[in-house]
Amino acid sequence: MKKSMVTLGLLASFSAFAAENMHVEILDPYVRLAPENAQNSAAFLRLKNNSDVPIVLVEANNPASKVTELHDHKHEDGVMKMVKI
Repeated sequence: MKKSMVTLGLLASFSAFAAENMHVEILDPYVRLAPENAQNSAAFLRLKNNSDVPIVLVEANNPASKVTELHDHKHEDGVMKMVKI
């Protein structure tokens, strides 16, 4: 039940962000549910800037967890790596 609430909280946070920033479109959001004994999970999405000006995402947070980290990914030496922002 707790994991379902976290999932709903994260998806609601994404929706609120999109509503406040009408020029930013959230595409393909999903949250991986972790096994019962896991201490963390992950949420994924793509952001599309529909405006004519640069928009920079500098922070992520949500009310459903103690820690929220924002990551990007890059392809380096044939390996996909996550990079904390």
